[in-house]
Amino acid sequence: VPISGKIVKPTIVHRDLTSANILLSDQNTCVLCDFHCAMIADDQNFKYEDDEIAKPINVLEAGTLPYMAPEILSGTLNYRHPGSALKQADVYSLGLILWEIVSRCTFPDYDVLEYSQPYLDGSVANSEKLANIKDLICNADVRPVFQKGFLSYKSAVSRIL
Repeated sequence: VPISGKIVKPTIVHRDLTSANILLSDQNTCVLCDFHCAMIADDQNFKYEDDEIAKPINVLEAGTLPYMAPEILSGTLNYRHPGSALKQADVYSLGLILWEIVSRCTFPDYDVLEYSQPYLDGSVANSEKLANIKDLICNADVRPVFQKGFLSYKSAVSRIL
């Protein structure tokens, strides 16, 4: 994208970061896939008319429910700064992926948990609660938690992250 005579990389937001959308290469490098929801995060994707901000329809229709940021689910995304807000939503999803990774690591005195997606562990496992996941995230402010005492292994956790 040419800007003031220079070629720069546009800011791309994935908008559907999940553990299922990360592949592992032969060299053990993580590779993102499934870019069908991705978009360039700049103001050109948003129209400003006086104080009214037109929201692209596809902004709120993207993502996998358990990984969507609260501001996306609640419709309160900051459209004044869409690039920044959408990047922050991707960082929220990345945090949930890191929670998944750390939750599956072995530490002394801690059992490796069975795999589950965020918010779909034993406490939120049935379809009735899945239907209410938006309410859990946005209104009840529920977040995935680590096992009690888990963060006492700071050196191990820092190596993982």
